[in-house]
Amino acid sequence: MGLEVGLWKGMLTAEFDVFYRKRTGLLASRILTLPSTFGGSLPLENLNSDSNRGFELVIGHKRTLDNQLYYSIKGNISYARAKHEHIERAESSSQYDNWRNNNNNRWKNRYWGYKAIGQFQSYEEIAQSPVQDGQGNLTLMPGDIKYQDYNGDNIIENTDVQVIGRGSKPEIMYGLDFFAQWKGIDLSIFMQGAANSNTYLNNQMATAFHNGESSINAFTDRWHREDIYDPNSRWIAGKYPATYANGKDNNKKTSSFWLQNSSYLRLKELQIGYTIPINILKKTGLEKLRLFVSGYNLLTFTKIDLLDPESTSSDGRYYPQQKTISLGFNLTL
Repeated sequence: MGLEVGLWKGMLTAEFDVFYRKRTGLLASRILTLPSTFGGSLPLENLNSDSNRGFELVIGHKRTLDNQLYYSIKGNISYARAKHEHIERAESSSQYDNWRNNNNNRWKNRYWGYKAIGQFQSYEEIAQSPVQDGQGNLTLMPGDIKYQDYNGDNIIENTDVQVIGRGSKPEIMYGLDFFAQWKGIDLSIFMQGAANSNTYLNNQMATAFHNGESSINAFTDRWHREDIYDPNSRWIAGKYPATYANGKDNNKKTSSFWLQNSSYLRLKELQIGYTIPINILKKTGLEKLRLFVSGYNLLTFTKIDLLDPESTSSDGRYYPQQKTISLGFNLTL
């Protein structure tokens, strides 16, 4: 359903759309509900279903003042979320299996992993904590990631995996367009942003020298010995765990420690131009000449670290986002 409004000769406009879409008959195989002893495969059938819902709002305003200054501004925001309605699957073997693996009537776009509740501060804390390395915590050191014992059995294992955040697809998108023109000078601004999404820094981030590369500068803020040549010197705290050439299995577990809020607002483009008056151009034989300077990705407001929030890469080698500034002209003969 949609609503479109224009008031005061277009001075104020608004568009609002809301949608709900349910798809049925998505392809799946009944093989998931058959015992493995069946020994055959069944054809695909129209068994699964899902749904999407959301809205979009656009509001605009434009005006001319004193027949010289013209400006327009338009903002938009949209929200969309998807849900599994039915997924063909075998009957759950236990309550845990049903909670962990049954996605029927559950939202899409979620991250599962261990919930990080800090970093170990001392060997005493490690000794008093639930076992999370499978070896009595003997492999753990101060600075290593500490995980929540979700089911309270004093052992950190797969049964402690839980939903740790939203997925990588933004559920909220928004933007702003602004344009103004006065006596041959024009200004345009385009801003965009996203929210309700996360980016997961993959296991390469927990490895000091991935594929022989140098370590990322950010990892200088890490747990380390006061004297790197003395393994008995005291630990110096840092933001990240101590780094190891091939990483440490404990710190490479999928967890909220490496999950970052990738919401952002970015000044995507800014352009300032000047059009040479026609009375000056008459002497040159030109019909129109506009000079301009433009900037791309000039400012970004985000809490994400090490990555560009728009990037699909999660290996930490891309951030910071490069800025581009261009000079040019538009010429009409």
